[in-house]
Amino acid sequence: MKSKLMILIILGLLLVLPLVIADEQDYDYVFKVHQEIDLKRPCWNNGTYCSPAAICNLTTLYPNGTALLSNEKMSNSISYFNMTLKPQATGLFFNLMTCHDGDQYGSETFYFKVNPTGDSRSISLPLILLIASLSFFVIGIVVKNPIVGFIDGVLFLITGIYVMIYGFADLANLYTRTIGIVSIGLGLIISVVSSLEAIEDFGEGKF
Repeated sequence: MKSKLMILIILGLLLVLPLVIADEQDYDYVFKVHQEIDLKRPCWNNGTYCSPAAICNLTTLYPNGTALLSNEKMSNSISYFNMTLKPQATGLFFNLMTCHDGDQYGSETFYFKVNPTGDSRSISLPLILLIASLSFFVIGIVVKNPIVGFIDGVLFLITGIYVMIYGFADLANLYTRTIGIVSIGLGLIISVVSSLEAIEDFGEGKF
């Protein structure tokens, strides 16, 4: 019975492990919506910083293609150029920065992300916790073992606490908090029921 239990647990973990994938981020910064930000970008010319006479302009587009900034002059701080802006929507913002320093010209494109929290955490960890909780829940039903059930309850508790504190990826609102509360409640129920079953089985000499 124990070997069968271990095999099922290992299979459950193997289902979860492929989800541990590094998040490929195609943006350089993360900002919070409706909050004033100071965007800084370095300027280089022949292996050193641009001169005090250098000029850089910035064009920033909302995710729907409308302009937040249109060829606006940035402030020259020698080691970097900066621009103050206040995004009014979430999503991925496209940026075009063009510069000239004497007879030298250059340009670059980059993206920044705006979300409700300003948090750059990916979806991987909460998704892994959720899949692990559901996997152990199914395994617990199949093997009818209170120890697996208790582990599953703890996983639901951890998932709920994480979602309550950090939200789900870049979402943190009433809905994510509700999901966190439900997960914590479910984890408490499963943990208590499994503990009582384990105590009963121990008294009957099943362990």
